[in-house]
Amino acid sequence: MEWVKQIFVTGIMTELILHLLPDKKYDKYVRLICGVILTMVCISPILSFFNNKNNIKNYINIFEKIGQKYDYQTMIGNMQGADQSYYVQNYIEVNSKYINSLVLEEGLNPVDCKIVLDMDENSETYGSIETITLTVTDGKNSCYEKNSGRISNQSGVKQYSEELLALVETICVTYEINEDSIHVKIT
Repeated sequence: MEWVKQIFVTGIMTELILHLLPDKKYDKYVRLICGVILTMVCISPILSFFNNKNNIKNYINIFEKIGQKYDYQTMIGNMQGADQSYYVQNYIEVNSKYINSLVLEEGLNPVDCKIVLDMDENSETYGSIETITLTVTDGKNSCYEKNSGRISNQSGVKQYSEELLALVETICVTYEINEDSIHVKIT
């Protein structure tokens, strides 16, 4: 909404400046300058997206993880026994490390990450992540547990942590899972 206001104000300021010009011979130069300014205001959201390297990095990570998921599901579907359990364990370790890096990016410290996969061969979600249980520390003396998309302390009072909610949202998007499948404890 702020962006639309900026465009509107820039347009009004352009017209005001054009009406206040002492001589019409400057009209084309002022229109050129104001047009460049208006164009910059119009494309500023696009420029800010590309200037924020974290946005691009997050999208690349999400596409990479989605591709890994489908490759992994195909691979374990074609294997049996020890080979299959090796790839399952490897997939869990790689994703645990990635999730721990996400925890660090949110300013928290990872303690433990447990990933449970759907290993029912008859399931539509075979090979995908079923639940993620995270234990992290924030360096404070509080203890929270995420329940039903909300964070509550041990006495049951609902509290929100921006870091945790951002972390859960990133994990949900990356692994295409529901928020209820992620359990986070802060110690």
